[in-house]
Amino acid sequence: MTSFAVRAAPLSDSAEVSRVILSANPHLEERIQRFLASGGRWAHATAVVGEVDNHIRSCAVVFRRELWISADERARIGGIGAVSTHPSARGQGYATRVLRFCEELLAREGHRLAGLFCNIVEFYRRLGWLPIEEDFLEFVCESPWPNFQNPNYRICAVDSGIPQKALEELCERAAPESASALVRSPEIWNDYQHWHRDDDDLRWAALIGDMPVAFVRGRRTPTGVLLQEAIALSQHQPALLTLIGRQAQIAGERKQFQTNLSRQHPLAKLLEQKGAKHCWKKTSGQTTMLMLKTLKPGLSHSHGLSTERFLTIQDFERKFPWEPRTWWAIDRF
Repeated sequence: MTSFAVRAAPLSDSAEVSRVILSANPHLEERIQRFLASGGRWAHATAVVGEVDNHIRSCAVVFRRELWISADERARIGGIGAVSTHPSARGQGYATRVLRFCEELLAREGHRLAGLFCNIVEFYRRLGWLPIEEDFLEFVCESPWPNFQNPNYRICAVDSGIPQKALEELCERAAPESASALVRSPEIWNDYQHWHRDDDDLRWAALIGDMPVAFVRGRRTPTGVLLQEAIALSQHQPALLTLIGRQAQIAGERKQFQTNLSRQHPLAKLLEQKGAKHCWKKTSGQTTMLMLKTLKPGLSHSHGLSTERFLTIQDFERKFPWEPRTWWAIDRF
């Protein structure tokens, strides 16, 4: 008789968990291999597995993150990612049971809300998840924008020797309107340093002396570039255009850019000033939807998490200074 059990997995199971994720997403092989080469660990996360006769056949990863919800306030959110079932085991309800375990785990820790991203909206909707429509920006970089007037700027690839600590300081100092929503702990920075989810040659910075004042990173897509982050100190925001122009040069024919920045991000205003072709669109099941689920109250652990500020549906309804999606690229394959 076949037995199925769900459990939280130790770090030693990361390779097997990754093999299940790869079986369901063969197009992610390069990124998964990079993840394993980096040590196979997710920061502030727990892998949850569903086993059939002691063999992992379904899995998900629970992420615990902290986001800025205003310039001086932050809150925690629980995320669920990498939901996968081996093709040979689909249709048995395994993923549903793994998801339920993830939700209960987050509720016990005091979370009121869980978030995930998917393009199979109806599956999650049937399980009580609510799709949240978000803005995303598309623009065309037809030719590189003019370089800086300031001769002190130096443009260079991030991997050419810029210290990780300097990037950390830039993200800490960046004006709220151009910073990521993610509060980055030392563990997240360490994770990011050793496991890039972006393309290394699309990571560029503008420096004055040895200090970066603007930074972009991105990933190639079939039609162009997914701009995953664009951060700059307020007085150096025009530097973002030059850095994006450099990305376009490297990407070759891929001139179509897409990014999930908020409408308040200074890049939108800069594109308008330059007359670049751009438009705002809404996410859908074809472009990956953010989905949220209110969790049932659970007995909190003794971590003290339940006394901290957690995100709620109301936080999403009143909007954030940044699109919440910008933090998820740090975690996803």
